[in-house]
Amino acid sequence: MKNGPAIAGLEHDTFESTAVHATVGYTVWLPPGYSASNPALPAIYFLHGAGGDEYSGTGAIVPRIRDAIEQKQLPAVLCVFCNGDHSGYRDDESTGILGESAIVNELVPIIDLKYHTPANRRAVIGFSMGASGAIRFAVKHPDRFSAAVGWGGGYRGSADFARQNLEAIKRRQVGLMMVIGDKDNMKLTEEFVGELAGMGIPYSYEVAPGVSHDFAAYLDRTWPKALVFLASRLRTD
Repeated sequence: MKNGPAIAGLEHDTFESTAVHATVGYTVWLPPGYSASNPALPAIYFLHGAGGDEYSGTGAIVPRIRDAIEQKQLPAVLCVFCNGDHSGYRDDESTGILGESAIVNELVPIIDLKYHTPANRRAVIGFSMGASGAIRFAVKHPDRFSAAVGWGGGYRGSADFARQNLEAIKRRQVGLMMVIGDKDNMKLTEEFVGELAGMGIPYSYEVAPGVSHDFAAYLDRTWPKALVFLASRLRTD
């Protein structure tokens, strides 16, 4: 296992997954001043793109989250960085590799038990493959996630889950934000947001000017809007 970046508050751990038949790593960032006696904190789960691991995104996301907390733009939250390998964050019954179940049904309960995260204050965000996974998690598991942000994803198939869970998504007021660069593959995202509109599901859709399939560029252009969105979904008052 490689070493992660030297970021204060970052902790690494593993769990034995029956869903993917392997030891799976994950990284948690805890905000300054956190202790086990703290009240339960909201959680933001980050899903990496293809080729990433549980350290991907830590260098980009943690400083932004930390600064937002210090500036009182975001309530104190913990961040969980998942390892989805090349699963696409999907369950593949043909291979028995259940990449979605490993996170939703195995990792989330581990985090809940260890850090007492409230069930109605979980957000999931991601880039590329992780963006697709984040939005799908939210519409497929509205009981688990109250909000999702996807940068540079395609959402084929997610509309079917949104239809199946339409009442729960609306009742729980699950928030969805999709961001696509005008130099990225916009077609799949536009098709999906059109389907959401047809179902009457509220969403936020942002087009990032001059951005191709580049996570750093996405964050540079759209992080302030994503931050406002996340803060509105994770408030504790």
